[in-house]
Amino acid sequence: MTFYTIMPLDTLMYEELYQASHEMFKKDGIPFIGERLPNGSVKVNRIISTDPNDFLSETLAPGAVINNL
Repeated sequence: MTFYTIMPLDTLMYEELYQASHEMFKKDGIPFIGERLPNGSVKVNRIISTDPNDFLSETLAPGAVINNL
């Protein structure tokens, strides 16, 4: 059995939300926190989703670089 606990967003991602270089993006409707690189692409830091299937996407794995956003 899986239990879900509702927590405030700032307690989960305090570092990512309060650093100037990190922004919130969406790719294919999946929200994530990323860092914009100098060449215009985005590096994924953390996926923010309530759908467990979104975490299986290899294109949005933490550390992945997205060129066309």
